[in-house]
Amino acid sequence: RRMKEQLRAQDTLARWGGEEFLALLPDTGGVGGLVAAEKLRAAVSANAMLIRDRTINLSVTVGVAEYAAGMSVDDCVRAADEAMYAGKREGRDRVVFERPAVAPPSAP
Repeated sequence: RRMKEQLRAQDTLARWGGEEFLALLPDTGGVGGLVAAEKLRAAVSANAMLIRDRTINLSVTVGVAEYAAGMSVDDCVRAADEAMYAGKREGRDRVVFERPAVAPPSAP
């Protein structure tokens, strides 16, 4: 709910695996994706949760990738996933942008 509140009406947020979520931000470039991802990260970490009289601080590591011509959707998701894991290796609770190398389509 906290993440969904940070997104625009045209954006889509879905669970992607056990503890992962995928946000699709149409008509949004890399810079806009970074801004949106930081809003998501800040919203999650801003409020602790109280569970069974215990306070739990949450954090999220967000991988951002920008779709480019010549990429498949799988390539874009893979780039975001790689960015997320890079962020986890760097210490978690951060936003990381991954710009994948895309080979231009070969000439016929």
